[in-house]
Amino acid sequence: MKSINNRTIAAIATPKGAGAIAVVRISGEARDAILGKTFKTAKASLIKPRRPVLGSVIDKDGTILDNVILTTFDAPNSYTGENTAEFSCHGSPYITGRILETLLSAGAETALPGEFTQKAFLNGKLDLVQAEAVSALIASDTEKARHAALQQLSGGLSAKYNEIRQKLIELLATAETQIDFSEEELPPLNKTAFKKSIDIILTETAKLTKSYKGGRIISEGFRIALIGPPNAGKSSIFNALCNSERVIVDEHPGTTRDLIEETISIDGYRITIIDTAGIRETDNRIESIGIDRAKAAASESDLILNIIDATQTSTSAAYYSFISNCTTPSINVCNKCDIADSPATVLPISAHTGKGFDALKKAIVAAIPEADSDGEHAIMTSARQNEALRKTETALKELSDKIEQCGEEVIAQYLREALAGIGEITGHTTDDDILNHIFSNFCIGK
Repeated sequence: MKSINNRTIAAIATPKGAGAIAVVRISGEARDAILGKTFKTAKASLIKPRRPVLGSVIDKDGTILDNVILTTFDAPNSYTGENTAEFSCHGSPYITGRILETLLSAGAETALPGEFTQKAFLNGKLDLVQAEAVSALIASDTEKARHAALQQLSGGLSAKYNEIRQKLIELLATAETQIDFSEEELPPLNKTAFKKSIDIILTETAKLTKSYKGGRIISEGFRIALIGPPNAGKSSIFNALCNSERVIVDEHPGTTRDLIEETISIDGYRITIIDTAGIRETDNRIESIGIDRAKAAASESDLILNIIDATQTSTSAAYYSFISNCTTPSINVCNKCDIADSPATVLPISAHTGKGFDALKKAIVAAIPEADSDGEHAIMTSARQNEALRKTETALKELSDKIEQCGEEVIAQYLREALAGIGEITGHTTDDDILNHIFSNFCIGK
């Protein structure tokens, strides 16, 4: 099999379905040869880098498939760092399919998911952190997610990682100098100063790992479970938050039997709301399963809305016992405040009139961990990066604790382990299996 950088690849870069315009792109050394077989224009001399040219795509029999705009980009000044070309054609799935088929017949190979971006990474156009940001930007569905991905793509987060990496390299060089020239009359390693430098790096890594708590929520979303006894109005609140009649509402207790999820956006955050079965004592087997799932949802969510009914003076022992022992952060909400008074210690709302929902949404946003804790926009949103950085932190913490008892060779080994963690993040030491996994999650054509 050819290596990625020896493949000239082609793919449809726009989403499936009909539209006004679609884009088909190619990248690789054989670009010009392929264009010579598939693209015709009145003046070939007009084909110059970054200059759109009107022409036609023809198949191997000379049949015109579509009139298109061709734009070429010459290496290294392209997204992939290779010779690339993009056809802007009419957005018929049939036409884009025929154009792609023609490019493949002329010598191109079908692009794998993320292969264009993987080429960009391998050719030094992007580091691995920025490459992941491309995928995150494509997947972003809220303002917070878009902003975080764009900051990462611009290189702000990479700069943080590279700064830490450079400091580790300098420390490792100092330790290895002591090892390589042990027979020379060098002054001994100043372990106090060395430990101070390590602790400074740990302060920087701590800022990044702290940002991941909020960054994960920006990337993956914030999960909120609506928990309460039967008939507290959970489904009505769910419908009101989602602004749709998503769930059947009935005055008969136990209507909701299974988990129902809907994703919404509040103040730029991606929030998944989960409606659950009312928690109570029951002999009904199906309802019991629903209650077990409700309890699991509460335990696995980032926040629960503990919903009580203003018209009820007491609640079931089963619900009281569960909510008293649940460790998930919660907001206490009293529904039906339009027809009865609510306790002063809870947030009063009415799913019927909408009263209190603005306050509820503000309370939800206030409960979301802040992602940009240091104000520098270095927000870590990737679980992979967080796991790798933890490896760096573990090695450095052990070294900081044991440095007085460690010789230079042991110190160097700890630093190599710390560097390996950072290298996994940036791509300096990432193996092919990890790279393939990262890029396989991209869409084809990017």
